[in-house]
Amino acid sequence: MITAQGHYEVEEAAYAENYVWMTGEEVEGRAIEEVLHPWRAGYERWLEDRELHPELQEWLEIRALS
Repeated sequence: MITAQGHYEVEEAAYAENYVWMTGEEVEGRAIEEVLHPWRAGYERWLEDRELHPELQEWLEIRALS
């Protein structure tokens, strides 16, 4: 059994994910890294996509300015 001082929980929203800090709870069967940093997997996928498709990142940035 692993206990964490606190961790983030992911709440899905219509167009985003919200990360809510939860105080110490038992964290059974989950990697401590996943509990403390649930956004890391999505961030790593974003980095890979950005490297594979730099034109998409540029398009998204231009679209955000419009």
